[in-house]
Amino acid sequence: MMNVNNIIKEAGEDPLVKEGLRELHDYDILTYNHSVDVCESAISLGLSYYYSKDRLILLARAALLHDIGKMKIPLQILYSSHALSEQDWAIMKLHPVYSATWVLEHLGNQKIASIVIAHHEKLDGSGYPFGLAGSQISLDARILAIADIYQALKNKRTYKQKIWSDDEILQEFENMDGIDIHIVEEYYKLLT
Repeated sequence: MMNVNNIIKEAGEDPLVKEGLRELHDYDILTYNHSVDVCESAISLGLSYYYSKDRLILLARAALLHDIGKMKIPLQILYSSHALSEQDWAIMKLHPVYSATWVLEHLGNQKIASIVIAHHEKLDGSGYPFGLAGSQISLDARILAIADIYQALKNKRTYKQKIWSDDEILQEFENMDGIDIHIVEEYYKLLT
């Protein structure tokens, strides 16, 4: 039976994914926990879009590994409690590239890498690292983006101590530019 836990379990059984997650856990447990939470949200959305099992496992691996490139970001940047300097922000914005590179070097999977590298792109072209827009961003990457933002707002972070309610997060999504509001609406159907 396809459910969130079964998909995550199967996605994580790949020895290379498992090793990468172990390394991420050892480097930064907060990013590791965030990645697992993002995976749960992304798979819930994938199920609501009637994804096949193979596509769900692909999405799960992308979600689990979407921030693995943060292992190349200095901890003082990751754990900064204040706004990042322009220089530090430029370094932070490289993590999707580092994550996709890790996926290509360790898994050799272009599909997963293309999802991972685009998880901060925005439909209006204002995202990073490439400024992709509209249909240049796959549905999988757009799902991953919504799951990532939701979990970042829902949980405490070093730069944000407040835990937002689902209503507050929905309001924030409605005020954001460049996100796929249809995916947001689908996700909120799942939460209610």
